[in-house]
Amino acid sequence: FHNNSGAWEADATSSSTSALPTGLTNGTSAWAFPTEVDNCIYGCSVTSGTKAALQAAVNDENNWNQDNDLTFHINYTLPCSPSAVTWDGATWSNVIGPDATTDAIISSSTSPGTFTCQNLEISNGFALTINSGNTATIAGNLTNSGSGLAGDGTIAFDNDGNSLSLSGNAMDFEGIISVEGTTTLNTNGLITLTASSTSSYGQLTGTGTISGNLAIEAYIEPGVGGRYYYLGSPMSNATLNDFNEAGSIMVSENSAQGTAWEWDAANSEWDPAGTAGGSGLASTATRGRGYALYVGTNGIYGPFLRSGDGTITLTGSSNNDATVNQALSYNDGQASSVGFVTGTGINDTEGWNLVANPYAAIYDWDLQSIPADMSSAIYRFNGVNYTAYVKGAGSASRYIAPFQGFFVQMTQNTPSTLVFNRDNRTTSQAATLAKTANYTVDGVSLHIEGMNGDVYDDVFVGFDANSTIAFDNNWDARKLRNKGITPDFYVAMGQSTYSVCRVPYTGPWSFPMKLDYDQDGDLMTISADINELQSFGTVTLEDRKLNSMHDLTAGDYSFVQDNSYGPDRFIIHFSQPSIGLEKPQQQAVAYAFANEEGLNVELGILHNATVEVYNLAGQLVERGEDLNGRVTFGVENGGVYILKVTADNFTESFKVIR
Repeated sequence: FHNNSGAWEADATSSSTSALPTGLTNGTSAWAFPTEVDNCIYGCSVTSGTKAALQAAVNDENNWNQDNDLTFHINYTLPCSPSAVTWDGATWSNVIGPDATTDAIISSSTSPGTFTCQNLEISNGFALTINSGNTATIAGNLTNSGSGLAGDGTIAFDNDGNSLSLSGNAMDFEGIISVEGTTTLNTNGLITLTASSTSSYGQLTGTGTISGNLAIEAYIEPGVGGRYYYLGSPMSNATLNDFNEAGSIMVSENSAQGTAWEWDAANSEWDPAGTAGGSGLASTATRGRGYALYVGTNGIYGPFLRSGDGTITLTGSSNNDATVNQALSYNDGQASSVGFVTGTGINDTEGWNLVANPYAAIYDWDLQSIPADMSSAIYRFNGVNYTAYVKGAGSASRYIAPFQGFFVQMTQNTPSTLVFNRDNRTTSQAATLAKTANYTVDGVSLHIEGMNGDVYDDVFVGFDANSTIAFDNNWDARKLRNKGITPDFYVAMGQSTYSVCRVPYTGPWSFPMKLDYDQDGDLMTISADINELQSFGTVTLEDRKLNSMHDLTAGDYSFVQDNSYGPDRFIIHFSQPSIGLEKPQQQAVAYAFANEEGLNVELGILHNATVEVYNLAGQLVERGEDLNGRVTFGVENGGVYILKVTADNFTESFKVIR
């Protein structure tokens, strides 16, 4: 710095001359002012802007306080700090990094980790990389002069009561955009939340307001031949047509050519998509409502929605609404063909509603408030298999991805509202991950597969003190029918079919299973995941066709499908109780079950046994003496029955649902 003549001297050979130091440039890294004064200090309040603007401000003599007599004291705490700091990939230019009053300039694509700044500028040729576990909190505007955003961390916009904005180049992000508090973010249509797989996708969260359009991607895998997906919109103004990628087809008509449908819960029937909206595919896709959309190519026809695996994109208004309400309707389903259920009774066909996650973030069903007269279970569909989840159990997950549609079931003719709440969103779990139980789970997950693993099904069988031996809306899930040649493997007790079946722990239990499968002669395998089993030490699979017993805790069971035998081939037995007061282990173990023939008792090695059948009122319904082997009582009325078996040194009672 030289403040004498406005120009540097040729040399500094005397005490009254100053020469420009080697390596410095006048006007940028060195300054020469014309006024000669003894003391001067820079006035920091006028310094803001880019590096060039800062250099120009410092090079302006009018921005300096000068005095020959007054001595300016510089304290350890400087009277100003830089208005912008730069990230170069190794360090911030001020070493410590920016804060909420300091602008940040990104001049490297190497992640700076977690930081907070006011305005943020991404320099040409670079991207702001925020990896998982890191957060960039921005209290001002974001200007993208470079390559935008990268990584899967969090970008938080946080300035309560103020409107922040995006400007510059459009940008993609597969992480989390969080608009905090009462902040408003004006997107100017510049941000797309991308998806690279079914488990990796961008999300929107927070409680602030989004102004302007947002584009959101979902990754789908129709596979060879195409399949139906249950999808919903996280946008408030997207139309059904917007699901369709360029060059693809959507058909909304009540014919075999239709590829886009909506479930009319009030009439228990499939309608062409857009029927309720009145404008066909030009109708708004209602947030919170699910739609069945065919995706892929079917033979020579298509592509429908999109061709092959990849993304679909919706663009529009998406917000962090505190709640999203979806009306629920009721129909008993008896006058229509509810083809996706296994049973035909009212309990099976009634009250189905197809809903969807209305938010652009993962939704945690375990946090959901369940309306009165609605079952707690949810049912997803992947185009082939239905999967269920209810309170920690089932082959589906508690976490519902953005765009995901699913069925719920009303159990009474009391139309209600399903209220989705933004407080139930989470970004810490991928929605395709296995469930993380929010409940104590006690039971086994049974998995059956055939066709060399190409087809499969799953069923959960277990125990809970809050459950009953009838179907429990809070603890059980019904069995919905899979598509094509896929097997259906489920518990059949009384008039109900289960994909999740829980009963109270009351001693040894036997569960009659059904297997509906048309591929005669196929080599199949049944396996059991026993990691969550607490109440029993042994799980035995009985093959009634081969009259054999297999310990599933010791390994898988393989068999050849025999269609001539029928669906009632297998029974699952739980024995060797591991909780409570154990009964003395008895060498002879009988069990009871119900099927189309009535109430059955397998007496095993017991001889000359007496079996008494009681209803819940304690009335004796049937009685048999000197019985051996398998015994059937032709009880036709549905209900809960107690079968008491007595033989030499053996007495046991069994609860059976008919």
